[in-house]
Amino acid sequence: MPRSPHAHAEINGIDIRTAAQVPSVVGIPTGEDWAARNYGFIKPTIPRQRRNSEPMHAPARPSLALDRVMLVGDPVVETVDQAKDAAEMIIVDYEAMASVTNTAAVNAPGRRDRTADTR
Repeated sequence: MPRSPHAHAEINGIDIRTAAQVPSVVGIPTGEDWAARNYGFIKPTIPRQRRNSEPMHAPARPSLALDRVMLVGDPVVETVDQAKDAAEMIIVDYEAMASVTNTAAVNAPGRRDRTADTR
């Protein structure tokens, strides 16, 4: 399954044409396909707590990235085992964006936080 090599990037496009021509490929679902079918989001399974033991909000994440990736390794396109070779032919056009890699910078003034989006 193609996964993001970027910590934060907009997805400008996903080209599945070559991969779709492989005989064993039945379909290549993308984030748009998952959203159109209302498959929903991955809910966090690990309870998180603030320092004062109150629950901490952990937003649900899409199963497949729709218009941006937010982690290195975010799934972008779903494939089946027999189509692994075809998955290597998928080309994802990313536009890398700044990512926060320092916890002290998370609450910096002017930082635009989009992690709460639940598209």
